[in-house]
Amino acid sequence: MSVELSTKVLDHLGLVSGMCDELDIVSQIDEHMPQDLAQREVSIGTICKASIINGLGFTERRLYMVPSFFEGRPTELLLGNGVQSEHLNDTVIGRALDAIHAYGITALFAQLCPVICKQLGLITRYAHLDSTTFHLHGRYNSCSPPEDGTVLHLTKGYSRDHRPDLNQAVINLITENQAGIPIHMETLDGNTSDKTSFKDTIKGHIECLQQVTDFDYITVDSAGYTQENLQTNSGQVKWIGRVPERIKACKELISSPVPMRPLEEGYQYAVIGSTYADIPQRWMVIYSPQAHEREVTTFIKRYGKQNQKESRAAVRFEKVSFALSRRCTKSCRKVEEKPENVTGRLI
Repeated sequence: MSVELSTKVLDHLGLVSGMCDELDIVSQIDEHMPQDLAQREVSIGTICKASIINGLGFTERRLYMVPSFFEGRPTELLLGNGVQSEHLNDTVIGRALDAIHAYGITALFAQLCPVICKQLGLITRYAHLDSTTFHLHGRYNSCSPPEDGTVLHLTKGYSRDHRPDLNQAVINLITENQAGIPIHMETLDGNTSDKTSFKDTIKGHIECLQQVTDFDYITVDSAGYTQENLQTNSGQVKWIGRVPERIKACKELISSPVPMRPLEEGYQYAVIGSTYADIPQRWMVIYSPQAHEREVTTFIKRYGKQNQKESRAAVRFEKVSFALSRRCTKSCRKVEEKPENVTGRLI
């Protein structure tokens, strides 16, 4: 009696699938998303799980190649009984993505992530708000923004991934502080400023997130520290941020002698009260002698390099000026010797 054997490649994808099942991602997505199984063999939640597995498969395959990615893999073990690779074609995935876009990506993300953090036991008192950028190749709608405002405007802005020559999109993230898992994600136009977007994000989403995650404080960088932001957001959430040195009170505090206390090895601190923007605050000044010495050393090196560069440029300039003066002197001599030959050219 002969038995036909076949093998399937699982790799690390079993761990990814198991974590998706542990967090119940498929059921949560299907609970919020309307299903149209007449157009597909699998639910939108299963399609999202398949996309996660494909994305973490280190293959960088496009949507139309997802079926070939799952060929030779235990698809039913990873995605559920009855699911075959041909059920995950680009048309099915595209319609699922359209349905998620119509529902609202930010809204769906905000509903899923807090529940996942609770399941992982990552309830925390602190959250962190920051932004990042993703550059894209191609023109897209970069020439003019969409009229209805519902589509991202891919355009140039401050590039955090050091590609200012390309159009980009901005993403605002709010993460919990233990594992850095995002609990809120919001996509914005490529030229969006943190000073305005941070205020709008806090105003529009913090209250809802606090009801689910129970965090007390949100940490922002210096871009969120403006008079308007402080007056708008201080009534909604407690915040921790870095005071930018462009503020006059901050400059005066840094330049004036302040009695310091030891914080830990190599650091000193002082706590100062402030009422900037009519908001009572507690400022903490932190000083490190070692860091100060490193900055001084770096400054001296940069100053020395810049000085050498300018000195070389000055020497080159002097050589060029001398050569021009010699040519001018030679031309003047010709004019003095034979003025009738060069008068027309001088005119």
